[in-house]
Amino acid sequence: MDQLDSIQSQPQTGKSADPFKIWAIVLGFLFLAAGGFAVWQTMQVGELGSKVANLESSAAQLQADKNSIQAELNTLKGIDSTDNSGTQKSPDSVKILAAVDAYVRAPVEAKGKAFEYNVLEVSDGFARVNVGPSEIAGYALWLKKVGENWTVLFGGQDLPGQDMIDKYGMPESILQ
Repeated sequence: MDQLDSIQSQPQTGKSADPFKIWAIVLGFLFLAAGGFAVWQTMQVGELGSKVANLESSAAQLQADKNSIQAELNTLKGIDSTDNSGTQKSPDSVKILAAVDAYVRAPVEAKGKAFEYNVLEVSDGFARVNVGPSEIAGYALWLKKVGENWTVLFGGQDLPGQDMIDKYGMPESILQ
């Protein structure tokens, strides 16, 4: 009991015998938390980097699509458009080809097929265009300019009949 009395008789100050242990534990937890935070931040940066790369790739594709659409629009407007010989297409040629393309692609069976067009003759408000589907033999279309638009009058492998020639006043030069 003497030992118990001697322990109880010692004054208690409320301080631990080894204050450095507590600080070491606190600092250890802080370093562990900081390390975990750094790992989490690194993962976040990696995810954001891949998202940015995907967005940049999408933006590049959108720019390429925009340029392609602009080139197609310019072609339809007759700006910087050239035919196979490298000569400038007239705005009428562009409108003629647009009318022919709409006429040729109107039937359901034309969906997904490839066609080639060649303006053979434009004279006195009339045009003759060769239409050549890539799989089979082609045919001709005769068009007339009505106001600012071109409309298809007749199509086939034969020449229009005399009744069509008379009805629309087709000139001889467009029939050859």
